[in-house]
Amino acid sequence: MSDPSDGIMPPALPAIDGEQHHHQQHVVHHEPAPLPLPENPQPVVKRNKKVPLTPREAVEAFAQRGIYVDSKTGSLRCSCNHKPSHKWDLYGYTRHFTFKCHKKYEETMMNEEEVKRLVEAKEMYFKMFPVVTESNILRKRKRAFLTGEKNLTTEEVRNQEKHWMTMWKDAKDELRKLRDELRLETDEEVRNELMKDIEGLKNKKDDWAKLLGLNE
Repeated sequence: MSDPSDGIMPPALPAIDGEQHHHQQHVVHHEPAPLPLPENPQPVVKRNKKVPLTPREAVEAFAQRGIYVDSKTGSLRCSCNHKPSHKWDLYGYTRHFTFKCHKKYEETMMNEEEVKRLVEAKEMYFKMFPVVTESNILRKRKRAFLTGEKNLTTEEVRNQEKHWMTMWKDAKDELRKLRDELRLETDEEVRNELMKDIEGLKNKKDDWAKLLGLNE
């Protein structure tokens, strides 16, 4: 005689808390596969540490573009929005001149009266802080080495030449960047602006080279 319970499975017992927790610990979560790297990853280009232009350097180079020294605060500013520019290096100025707000200023506000204001501001700054001509600087530098005239110590001469070398290197690096931009630029108006900036920067680089005696 067959057992009436044949073929009938007993009901499953509820899982014990410890067993359930132990089972959950073995659940494996697979991390999504990482995205494939590009075949030719572009290297991250790091810019050199900024070397802000001095007020004299900025006014000499860019007064005609709207840069001036505020007579009340002594801050460098750009006439397009009158915001301070004393933290800008050479790249910062040339980049700012490509912005719409500055282009609009040059196109709509750079009239005869504005040019006169910029000239007067430049002349006022130079009167307050007289500019020593390059030829005089060279003569003083050479005399300082030979005779110690003008109370120029060896340390002062060294610091002066270190500053000139820094400015010369910065101008050289900036020239390379502007020439690279010129090669890639297709807009004719922007290309003309870049060529003007390159020419002005070449002159500045030559000036620093003369002070260092690199052209002698």
